[in-house]
Amino acid sequence: MQFSLQHPLHADLLEGVYAVAEPAGYQIALSAVAAGGGEQRATYTLLADRCAALILLGPQAPAARLTELAGQLPVVSVARRLRGTAPGVEVVRTADDEGARQAVDHLVSVIGFDDSHLARLAHVNLTTVGHDIPRIAELAVGRAIARLEGERTPTGEAVVAPHLVIRGTTAGPA
Repeated sequence: MQFSLQHPLHADLLEGVYAVAEPAGYQIALSAVAAGGGEQRATYTLLADRCAALILLGPQAPAARLTELAGQLPVVSVARRLRGTAPGVEVVRTADDEGARQAVDHLVSVIGFDDSHLARLAHVNLTTVGHDIPRIAELAVGRAIARLEGERTPTGEAVVAPHLVIRGTTAGPA
């Protein structure tokens, strides 16, 4: 599993993936995208470790590179819209447009997107559009396992509905 050390949401997604993969009998190998070591290096590390599948959190690689990887092993991209540009790559993402609609419909004063653990801190108390982490993790791991077992999923993209978490940065119209 490839993730970024700089993205707070990735910690929540990692926990979700572990919660789904371990009971299914799969171990998770991690490779971080960090300062001084880019995404390509992180992916190479996972390939060198002979991982059976790749779950990539918010990959920035070109769609052609993701397609190339999917020709070698099952690839699941989480939190990136690919719009059919990467054949063979499974996609699991939140419906960002629906999250934006939810935020605007409530006339929120200040809002974040991701509902990371930082937004939940009492002194931050940020109203935010949240992801259904357990469902995203379930779909990502399920798609990887299905590919490993030779099953085909009905579509290459699974879109998960977001939810608005109203906290202290919300105010009614003035």
